[in-house]
Amino acid sequence: MSLRIDAASDCGCVRSRNEDMVLVGSREIRDDSYEIGVQLSETDRLVIAVADGMGGQQGGDIASEMVVRHLSCYMESLPPGLDSKELRAYFSLKMQQLHGELLAEGERQPQLWGMGSTLTGLLCYEGACYTFNVGDSRIYRFRDGVLRQLTVDHALSNLSGNATVSSHAIYNSVGGAPSMFVDMEEITAMIYPGDQFLLCSDGLYDMLPDAEIERLLSANQTAGSFVDAAKQAGGGDNVSLVLVNVIHLH
Repeated sequence: MSLRIDAASDCGCVRSRNEDMVLVGSREIRDDSYEIGVQLSETDRLVIAVADGMGGQQGGDIASEMVVRHLSCYMESLPPGLDSKELRAYFSLKMQQLHGELLAEGERQPQLWGMGSTLTGLLCYEGACYTFNVGDSRIYRFRDGVLRQLTVDHALSNLSGNATVSSHAIYNSVGGAPSMFVDMEEITAMIYPGDQFLLCSDGLYDMLPDAEIERLLSANQTAGSFVDAAKQAGGGDNVSLVLVNVIHLH
């Protein structure tokens, strides 16, 4: 599989600190941008993720950094030859361990009490591709001019069906609450050459309606252009995203 990856993470116009972090392979991105072309063989693995930290007096940026760093390490230690069921079990176990790490760090340092992070991403492993999601960062697929959200927001407004509940109140995160779960779906058969995937924090989609995201994707705009558009619309939160263009499958 041949991919073109373009990532950016920006503080936005209002916040004093960037609590997002992006991961592309082993590269961590915050207040920066990054582009790379990737050719994946049937034995390769790659993780691309967006983490949006929150909680504690100063814990959001630490939480997202811990999540991204541990995820990168987990990928390096991921055993070869796992089938889909085994991979899901391994990933879920590692995410639960990471959840425990964040809770323990909050116990050790009172100023970090309650810190947590969303985590959403794409995992390519030995010819198969998966989405994973905790919280309300999102993955979209753009194909033939149509934008489709692939992940489900773990937001209280979705859970309750009550539109008056703040869309920013989430019920699932890595750290920040006693329990956590991961949505993980295999999408290998759903990927076609020419597909574009957009991974982003809520600082992007809160600022840009779907129609504007579709317009920018149709125009093959860079990740930096998405950041600029979100900031021009107010930039009320940190803005982080990864654009993944599928060039070839084999």
